[in-house]
Amino acid sequence: MDSLQSIDWIIIIGVISITLLIGFFSGRLKDSSADEYIVSSRNMGLFTFVAVNVTTWYGGILELVNTLIDMVFHHGLHKDCRIIYLR
Repeated sequence: MDSLQSIDWIIIIGVISITLLIGFFSGRLKDSSADEYIVSSRNMGLFTFVAVNVTTWYGGILELVNTLIDMVFHHGLHKDCRIIYLR
């Protein structure tokens, strides 16, 4: 299995084509500007707002945890090991 089969290429091209078509047609549905895109037309519900913020927060926490685990793995736990907090 060194190369992709023809069915793999069909699936990849199909997914990319569908994604581009959805983006193209949804972009033409209404007049949009950068400000409208940034504030999501002020149409973001509470659930979506909370979900986006929680996933962003978890992503940041997990990155910090992974950094600390990596530091302990490479340097070990001893009195000279300093943990640098990223600000």
